[in-house]
Amino acid sequence: LNFSKCTSCAYLFQNAATTHIGVVSTLNASDVRYAFERCLNLKSVDLVELKSDGSQQIDHMFRNCTALESVNISGAIGNNISFQQSTKLTKTSITSVINGLSDTVTGKTATFSKTAKEAAFTDEEWAVLIGTKPNWTIALA
Repeated sequence: LNFSKCTSCAYLFQNAATTHIGVVSTLNASDVRYAFERCLNLKSVDLVELKSDGSQQIDHMFRNCTALESVNISGAIGNNISFQQSTKLTKTSITSVINGLSDTVTGKTATFSKTAKEAAFTDEEWAVLIGTKPNWTIALA
């Protein structure tokens, strides 16, 4: 879905009952907050295209996405992001999100489900992955 000309994608799919969303381009939006919030049936998002500078507001973008298993991110995540309720998130998806964390911001937190992390990674794998983003706080909840 090409929303690349939209200046705001806030609340875009909030409460949608869909299980799958394809490519979502948000390249011109400054605000992507709550975009997928409470999509309780959402299992996969093929790709969320973010700006490369990490400037977008993304607060609560995936809050309460309890069925989410797969999501891919392109561009840079430059603000706090949480997948705390996404207990089924795959290794590939968690890796995609962590790889998308901006290398230039500081004082930001990426939060993941402890259940998802433990199902997907060994302690050694996790340490190596989060070690690639020393400027971020990676939290488990």
